[in-house]
Amino acid sequence: VTYGAIMGNTRMQLSDFASWLPFPCHLVHDSKAAADLELWNHPKLDSALVFLLNRNLGGAVITNHSVHQGFSMHSGSLEHICVEPDGPVCYCGNRGCLETFCSAIRNLNLLIDCPVILSGYLAPYFLPEDLDRLLGLINEHTPFPLAKDSLLTGTHGQYTPAIGAALFYVKNFLDT
Repeated sequence: VTYGAIMGNTRMQLSDFASWLPFPCHLVHDSKAAADLELWNHPKLDSALVFLLNRNLGGAVITNHSVHQGFSMHSGSLEHICVEPDGPVCYCGNRGCLETFCSAIRNLNLLIDCPVILSGYLAPYFLPEDLDRLLGLINEHTPFPLAKDSLLTGTHGQYTPAIGAALFYVKNFLDT
């Protein structure tokens, strides 16, 4: 998978950005930054699946009160789970990624039994009846239904990844 393909910055590194900014900086995947903010907003969560609903789909996994990074920093990249091998071409170059279809929250919730957080641009627009319908669809044909209070929505909309990324510096400040 090539990182940065959506924004045309594949293979760029932190030094490519840092040389233009007079401030300390770090790079973080937008979905991981969103998960950091959702964890900040729900500090009692031990684990959760975060679905970032922006112009593209993204995901992250929260385990043991932290965002799970994985060995290669792509843990939770649910957008690239192949759901249809002959499906549409994804920006990553593969076919049939979840990014090119609707979500599979039910299946992912079976992998990690935890609350589901709908975050990002679309999250503030969900009405209670939308969430009820989504919960019904998630729980259709599953032996382990998701409880209503386990389907959460973020409140910061399109700014969720940016605020989550800024938390890196807020946490550093509070720790010193």
